[in-house]
Amino acid sequence: MCGKHTSEKSFPSSLKEALESSDKELWLDAMAKELKSLDDNKVWTLTELSTDRTPVGSKWLFKVMIGADGSVECYTTCLVAPGFSQKSGSYLL
Repeated sequence: MCGKHTSEKSFPSSLKEALESSDKELWLDAMAKELKSLDDNKVWTLTELSTDRTPVGSKWLFKVMIGADGSVECYTTCLVAPGFSQKSGSYLL
């Protein structure tokens, strides 16, 4: 597990910013780990979207974890869906 979050470093506020940053490879690695975790934990099942449905949107959140000595321990991401657009039993990303 990584250390605590830091507010000393600015984080990308969008996927576009992350992919245009000098830390692009670190963010891509963190995103791949997050997607693997979601898959390993069977968070969702990919299905075809029927024409009468609207997919739930999603957004990446980006943070850097800092160790007790102040050094960067890891880059972390979280894929989130806005709760206001979800309906019980039907989540389409």
